[in-house]
Amino acid sequence: RLQPYGETEQREFVCQLIHGFVRHLKFLTEEEVREWAARKKALATFHSVGIYEHPDIEDMEGKGLKYADVLFDIDVKEENLRKALSIALEEAALLVDTLVEELGLEMGCIRIAFSGSKGIHVYVTCPQVRRLLDQDARRLLAQYVTSSVLRVPKLPPRELLENPCNVAPYGICKRIVYLEAGLPAGADHVDAQVVVDLHRLVRVPGSLNPKSGLSCVLLPSLDVDVDKILEMAKPLSGITVKVIVEKRAELPGGEVVDEGPRELDLHSAIYLTLSGHARLYKHR
Repeated sequence: RLQPYGETEQREFVCQLIHGFVRHLKFLTEEEVREWAARKKALATFHSVGIYEHPDIEDMEGKGLKYADVLFDIDVKEENLRKALSIALEEAALLVDTLVEELGLEMGCIRIAFSGSKGIHVYVTCPQVRRLLDQDARRLLAQYVTSSVLRVPKLPPRELLENPCNVAPYGICKRIVYLEAGLPAGADHVDAQVVVDLHRLVRVPGSLNPKSGLSCVLLPSLDVDVDKILEMAKPLSGITVKVIVEKRAELPGGEVVDEGPRELDLHSAIYLTLSGHARLYKHR
């Protein structure tokens, strides 16, 4: 079930179909989005972080950008999906702590989603962030949450550890201490270009990620463990499909599937079919 991030009628929607992408779509309601995506058999659905006057106009200037939400995309380049997701969850917790405890944002306007692959999306609609339309301001925000700005200048560890607030602005003392102690001090895998881009597209929660065959899903909290998230992200859990596995393959969760006819859960069947390892079994 697709769950756009609100203000549906003012966002540009993009759908990935079998033969390519369809852009500059406008819908008045969430139900219209779901009906269109289902009718067109969309593989994936995205919408803009930007709120526009005319989201269906192809010219980006003509769309009339009003303001934009901020998307923090934590994408870990790690082959093992479980390990990548575990790292992303840890960084998301650091990021949310920074946004709420240091920058004073309301938790109620921060939404957290599993991307459907190896990352976490932290999606922010707080009014004080939306006013940061200037890309330079967003670039500084990206540097701040990743702690990259804390690396220059290099400050003496002893002085920091004795009283870090004498040499650092209020709110980042803890992270400077962590950094000097060799502990994680920021969300290092946040893609700064995503934060800066006012016209960025975000995968709509409930939409399939064709790379993994898993769905992008909203998380109730960051306390959900990796196995639970992967179970939540499996589309239509409980349904099985018969396929012909044409070459031995490893599923995103690490399970290996051998060649031959197999009856698999829907997620595994989708993943193997999209990756070219299997085809649907057809009765003759």
